[in-house]
Amino acid sequence: MIALAMEAIRSPNPLSHYLLSWREGEQPTPEQVEQAVSLFLGELGLDGHQVIYGLHQNTENIHLHIVVNRVHPDSQKVIKPQKGFDIEAGHRAIALIEFHQGWAREANGRYQILATGEVTREQPNGRSISRVSQPALDVENQTGTKSAERIGIEECAPIIRAAQTWAELHVRLAEIGVRFERKGSGAVIFVGGVAIKASSVGRDKRDCSLGALQKRLGPFEPALVAPQERLEQPINSEGKALRWDEYHVARTDHYARKRQDITQQRARHLAERDALRERQRTDRRNAFRGSWRGKGSRLNAARSLVAARHAAELAALRDQQAMERKELYRRYPGFPSVEEWLRLTGDPDLADAWRYRDYETAGFSGNSHELPVPQDIRAFMAEIVGGSVFYARTDDGDPAFVDIGPRVDVLAETAEDAVVAAMQLATKKWGILHVNGTPEYKELCIRLAIKHGFRLSNPGFQQKIEAGRQRSNHRSWRAINRVHQVRAFPAVQGNDPYVSIYRSHFDDIARRQLGKIDLSRIDSMIAVRLRATNHSRSEIEEIIRKCAPMARSRPETRDWGAYASRAARYAFGVEGSKKIQTASRLRKQLNRPDSQVSIPSLVRY
Repeated sequence: MIALAMEAIRSPNPLSHYLLSWREGEQPTPEQVEQAVSLFLGELGLDGHQVIYGLHQNTENIHLHIVVNRVHPDSQKVIKPQKGFDIEAGHRAIALIEFHQGWAREANGRYQILATGEVTREQPNGRSISRVSQPALDVENQTGTKSAERIGIEECAPIIRAAQTWAELHVRLAEIGVRFERKGSGAVIFVGGVAIKASSVGRDKRDCSLGALQKRLGPFEPALVAPQERLEQPINSEGKALRWDEYHVARTDHYARKRQDITQQRARHLAERDALRERQRTDRRNAFRGSWRGKGSRLNAARSLVAARHAAELAALRDQQAMERKELYRRYPGFPSVEEWLRLTGDPDLADAWRYRDYETAGFSGNSHELPVPQDIRAFMAEIVGGSVFYARTDDGDPAFVDIGPRVDVLAETAEDAVVAAMQLATKKWGILHVNGTPEYKELCIRLAIKHGFRLSNPGFQQKIEAGRQRSNHRSWRAINRVHQVRAFPAVQGNDPYVSIYRSHFDDIARRQLGKIDLSRIDSMIAVRLRATNHSRSEIEEIIRKCAPMARSRPETRDWGAYASRAARYAFGVEGSKKIQTASRLRKQLNRPDSQVSIPSLVRY
């Protein structure tokens, strides 16, 4: 591979490194890894190229490193994947891998697979909303501090759009510690000491640009007031609870001490170099004092010896100062991220809360607060508990959704009958629904709205619904994915209690799932259910290790011990705990299942 890469004389580095990461709880098989690599390389147009890849399991998320040689083995020409748009092609490959292997769709994924199998890009409907760039998001994730870009989009853009004069614009921006200045043919917004383009904070990158503002407010007028001092702030209101103030003080103090020590060290090093130069200058004057007439050869030799000694002294001083600089930087490594700092200071629960801060409960919301009232909705029975109304299936008592007044929270978010019943209840309360939850859940709600006539208020959803109703060849999601349905657990001889428990959960989950779903995700669901029904971690590992291979239609080359350990770790991790907490809202007492009992869906998926 290296030999072929060296044939590309004009390309300094023809090897490209990519990384694919699965969600926590998802465990691909070697065959799925091979398929993922093939789909990825095919989408990038690199089929037939040399490639090395390796799967790592050293983090909570199994991930795959791929190094591909862009030099074609036959033509020896360097290929530019998709004419340089390899990241865009990578996003398409992600959608294909998720579709073919049944993984959960990536949040905010750029592409999705339609029912027809067509790959389409997610396009915002109407006027697009500016988003924080990935580098700014990386800094926010590292420090928990709101970036200048986010401040520009969330705080500055509304002020700029509402301003009626340049003076009003400058005054209102100064009140929040921001200034608006002209630069070249455009304008920049200074948030503290950070400059961002004015055009980048508005919708469609137009309504906050200098050109758009001059059309509306007239020729540009500079600010006459100085902005107030602006303090850094957490990216969301939960920052206080996540000890952001303490973290920010510790981080600021760390870098302040580092800057102070660096400044002092630089001043000392400069003084040492100046002192050495002065000492050597004095040494040269003393060494060559007097007359050297007729002693030219001795003078040259003396000068050479003095120069060599002085050069050695200067080199020694430079080496010593270089070591001192390295030692100083070793004393002040990069300050840890918010999550790492919380773990180091003994708050792993808060660290997990920060890591999963974007978690959102699936459900609906309306524009008024109405007290929950029990309502008979087809196959669901209502029960008042406190100030809420819980709805469960009449056949097995399986918790499905809960009406808490301003929201209807859906617990069985992948079960079509539960979502339909919840949408009927929410429609009766508000008429038009706003859908909250994961992208997969929102897609399911759109499909059900097409089928049952619900109205959704999310931007662009109603257009999708109308377009879906107009397609004459529309088929139901269940029919489209019938070929992908998970098969029932095979019959097993004997009366092993572990097999009976696993089989009960397996059949119940498979019965409720829509579309293709990977078996490793079913095992992660089973592991969470087992934890919810008071099984120990060692029991869960043993059940998964023993029974998961039985659910496969053909043998898989896995380390089933490591597989079971990861499934149990997921169940006892943050995501598993959140799912159990959701279920515990409805069930105060959970019973261990056995082979004679129908297992209820206690955990939301």
